[in-house]
Amino acid sequence: MNKVFQHLKIIVNPISGSGRGLREGMALGQFLQQQGMRIDTYITEQAGDAEHEARRTSIPIIVVGGDGTINEVINGLEGRRVPLMVFPIGTANLLSREFNLPRKRADFYSLIQSGEIYSLDVGQVYKPTNRRFLSVAGIGFDGEVTRLMQQARMNSIHLYSYIFPLWQTLRHYSLPSFSLAIDDQTVAVKATSVVIGNIKNYGGYFSITHRAEADDGWLDICVFAGKSRKDYLRYLVGAILRRPTIFSDVTYYRGKKVEIQSSHPVPIELDGDFKGYTPFVCEVVPKSVFLLLSSPRPLGKSFVRKHRKLGRMKR
Repeated sequence: MNKVFQHLKIIVNPISGSGRGLREGMALGQFLQQQGMRIDTYITEQAGDAEHEARRTSIPIIVVGGDGTINEVINGLEGRRVPLMVFPIGTANLLSREFNLPRKRADFYSLIQSGEIYSLDVGQVYKPTNRRFLSVAGIGFDGEVTRLMQQARMNSIHLYSYIFPLWQTLRHYSLPSFSLAIDDQTVAVKATSVVIGNIKNYGGYFSITHRAEADDGWLDICVFAGKSRKDYLRYLVGAILRRPTIFSDVTYYRGKKVEIQSSHPVPIELDGDFKGYTPFVCEVVPKSVFLLLSSPRPLGKSFVRKHRKLGRMKR
């Protein structure tokens, strides 16, 4: 058995996966105990619980939940060198799809036994809130979809739960323009939406920041300038094709710092959760999350260098 992972904490979001989180989390804990592992289980009751529990945890963590629960945990860890594992039970599962994380208990146990820990970048947001994101930040259109989704949410959600908020946004969102600076250089003054990605996957089945690598020390930034419903329907086609820049009013950048200023409040989402309105400031923080993965992946160049300070780790 990998000695680094003899004692683990499972943080379970019970309403994730359309309510399957509790059942799956308890079953996973029991299964790992049967393999001789020592397991502590924590079940969240409300938003913020996973973050609070991660702050007081120093042993490797398994997250049983979706992207929102993962976001809470990485904010609780705050860059501490605590190994993180994900047993995906969420709705979009961006991180799971990006890295092909196992969804069966036996396969997950094999990952614990033979996987490698890789150090990944995060985006650190300073305005409007002091939080990190691991997968994606959205300002504008998808921020509004997420805001409406969160406003209407009663309990667990499904992918089809986004249909009505998406339709409402297409019909009623006014698409206010804003200015965008990357690494202190203004690159757009009439943008209407921006997606900042640390990974390629977006929304579970689409890709917007299709060149992103999670360990390369950069943020990938896709900027949309459309002002109409038809424009955003076009962009949806581009996302489905995983080539959003096929349109002339979409531009793609890479940078380390992103600043957005607007004359009207523009909604913001981080890893699928609404987090407020512009102004917005974020920057990349390299090698800040330590995620267990099954095998080397062709991400950034630093993935081929082994990290020796925490068990079997690669950068």
